Amino acid sequence: MIKINLLPYPEELKKARANTEISIFFAVLLVICLGLFLFQKSRRAVVNQLMANISEINANVDKLKDVDPIHTEIITEKDKVKVKLDAINAVTKAKRNPIKHLDELTAITPDTVWLVKFSLHGSNISMDCKSMSYYDVSRFYNNIVDSKCFNIDKFPSVAEGEKFGDKPIYQFSLSCIAEWMVLEEPARAPEDANKKGNAVAGQIPQGNKS
Repeated sequence: MIKINLLPYPEELKKARANTEISIFFAVLLVICLGLFLFQKSRRAVVNQLMANISEINANVDKLKDVDPIHTEIITEKDKVKVKLDAINAVTKAKRNPIKHLDELTAITPDTVWLVKFSLHGSNISMDCKSMSYYDVSRFYNNIVDSKCFNIDKFPSVAEGEKFGDKPIYQFSLSCIAEWMVLEEPARAPEDANKKGNAVAGQIPQGNKS
């Protein structure tokens, strides 16, 4: 029987093995290069992102440099608002006087009723009035009762006085309390008080005049 040796020769085996090793080497080198390329690309993206973040931080830092002027402007505006509020409070406080009550009294007084005497002691009001109509006396009283500015209890006693032609003139007195009214005397300046005190101290008693 004839035997045929199909195995490669040692030289060919060595060449095939060398070619395989070279292919594996270049494949590994290609994979390494591709990995380095991807790593550098990722690193570049990270660096770009960090640079963008640094730029944004620098922009915010530049904006923070304007905080002091803005703070000063806010304080200035706050002072202006405080001045306005003080002025409003002063006006509101100044309204706590008889003016509003007198306006209200004028508005609720019937045409045929007029005041002869008006007295104010603290928040107590006393009025001597006259009227040409008994009905208007009652209407005037009811208007005071319905008003939020006054508090009144007793209906006045009405008497006939002098006559106007052939019609009697009714006389009556009213007493009521002015609600939420506080009379405030203006504060006297210390300089004026000192001047007045000096003037009094400088006077010569009448009995000691020569």
